[in-house]
Amino acid sequence: MSKQLKKWIWVAGAVLIALHIYFVQELFAAEILFGLFIGALLLVVFVFYLAQQAWQVSAVWARPMRRTVAQTARRGWSFVEEVSRKPFRHQRSESAQ
Repeated sequence: MSKQLKKWIWVAGAVLIALHIYFVQELFAAEILFGLFIGALLLVVFVFYLAQQAWQVSAVWARPMRRTVAQTARRGWSFVEEVSRKPFRHQRSESAQ
């Protein structure tokens, strides 16, 4: 083999190795990006799951209290109506007479 041919074989081998390293790096980068995307997606799903669980627990907790809450709301509304019927001035003030 001639010296020129050996040189080109070494250059071709170096190019193949460099391309292999480049493609492996690209695959690693793609895998990392894919992993980050899947991780973010799993995080969103987990947050929705936790929100649903919290909603379910709070609904179970609030169910026996709904009558108490309704009665308290009615009392508060009647108090507001009573206060709104009363005049804001004293009856003996000049503007009321």
